[in-house]
Amino acid sequence: MKRFLTVVFIIALLPAFSQAESGRKRHEVAFSYGGPSLRAFTCSIDPLPSFSHNSIGNFLDDSDFISRSRNIGVFSLSYHYYPKDWLAVGAIFGMTADYSTVMDANTLVESKFMSFFESYDLYVDVKFVYFRKTWIRLYSQVAIGGSVMCDNASRYFSGKDAVYGEFAVQTVPFGIAVGKSLSGFFQLELGTSVIGASAGISYRF
Repeated sequence: MKRFLTVVFIIALLPAFSQAESGRKRHEVAFSYGGPSLRAFTCSIDPLPSFSHNSIGNFLDDSDFISRSRNIGVFSLSYHYYPKDWLAVGAIFGMTADYSTVMDANTLVESKFMSFFESYDLYVDVKFVYFRKTWIRLYSQVAIGGSVMCDNASRYFSGKDAVYGEFAVQTVPFGIAVGKSLSGFFQLELGTSVIGASAGISYRF
């Protein structure tokens, strides 16, 4: 009787094994890099136009000022689960930072680049795959979440950090992935983290 039940149990599991062997992989992890970041426009400060030595000091009341600023772009890690071949749900973590130089208004001596701003974003998202072939997939994506931002410039100028949060939304109107288990992808993005494009690699298992 035990042997009979064991055989029945194995037979019942055969469809599940055959489904797994057929390549229906439900989990996906991905890494991407993109930009430009919306934070680069709202938090970075462009170099001031050229003024004479005295006029800068007088205008800024003998204070230091941010002379140059660079954003490093947006690095992202994500995980998705596919309950359906055309639908995925998951989470995305992204970060970006601004590095700036400070110039003395009187001597015009400029510092080295240092961290002035950091942003950490966490989203939950839904991905819709509307075109699927063996090697190519086209998709769109919608994500909502929050951002934690660290204003390190306040530490330099006033001696204390400023940390604050805000609601965040990110969308992918168009994305294309090429590959099977291991894929490369490119996507157009619009939202709080990125207002341009990103590219990366993903792995399904």
